[in-house]
Amino acid sequence: MPERPRFISALTEIPSLGPLPVRLIFIFFRPIWNILGVLWLSRVEAPDLMRTTFIGFTLALAASAPLFASDPGTTSADFLNLGAGPRAIAMGDAQVGLADDVYSNFWNPAGLSTLKTQEAAFVQTQYVQNISQEYLAYALPRTRYGAFGASINYLSYGTLPGTDAVGQPTGGVSANDMALGLSYSRDLYRDERYGAELSAGVTGKWIRERLDLASATAYAGDLGLLFSPGIKWGEFLNGWKAGLALRNVGTAMTFDQESFSLSRTLAAGLSYTGNWRDESITVAFDGRQPNSGSRTMGVGLEIWTLQSFVLRGGYTTEGDLGNGLSIGAGIRFKTV
Repeated sequence: MPERPRFISALTEIPSLGPLPVRLIFIFFRPIWNILGVLWLSRVEAPDLMRTTFIGFTLALAASAPLFASDPGTTSADFLNLGAGPRAIAMGDAQVGLADDVYSNFWNPAGLSTLKTQEAAFVQTQYVQNISQEYLAYALPRTRYGAFGASINYLSYGTLPGTDAVGQPTGGVSANDMALGLSYSRDLYRDERYGAELSAGVTGKWIRERLDLASATAYAGDLGLLFSPGIKWGEFLNGWKAGLALRNVGTAMTFDQESFSLSRTLAAGLSYTGNWRDESITVAFDGRQPNSGSRTMGVGLEIWTLQSFVLRGGYTTEGDLGNGLSIGAGIRFKTV
């Protein structure tokens, strides 16, 4: 039996995580080291153990969530938690382990490297009381250089009633939030023969919140991993994917000399795409741990039928409105 790799022992036996930046780095990279450890063991012990690679990745994702301890309190830029894309929302926001379209800019930037052609998307969502959200995204994959992406996330609160220091009306004031993002993703490992792929991605953001004449800005980043085992470790893993994303890690926002941290989230997800009764199906599951609030989860189902018609459904425990259930449908058009 080979000796246990020292780098695995070093990471699993750290007694103290230290300050917040160190903890965040450890939280994000610990699953990567665990994956490498499983890969190392599978290569040197026995061929049958190679099948545990994907299982080890899944367990690493599950183990990472409790490390991102909840820190109840006030956070800023909470609009960054509003989902983007009709497919994602209909599937209960379960996209971290799926991330296979232009909306990877938002959910998991590692998914951009899986795109075959450039994609663009625009979605407008109308909420209650004149609150509206617009999201614009673009992705450009390049075989040699990786994949590039850009996005704009804008939330308008409409016109709000304003008052002075003694509570007297002063007329309407406007309020809005905005985030501009640039993303990059590339493959860390790819085996086209067996369909195995491990990709990583990063997104840099400029964030602004504005209320009338007052505004605050911050800078943040998202980090993501996406792993697809293909058939390299067995046919039973074909169609499965696992993802990990750490979102909105950055500077605090300062309003009137008072600072508020960004709404950070650590999310892990699994997805499966295959055939069932001659229909194409996708099942996805996400678990999320924010830095302020309780853990949440989302699960989604997508069924393609009649070659061009799609049905989607999902459930999420996140949010204060509704029962968490969502549905959606769509039609795919072929273009020449």
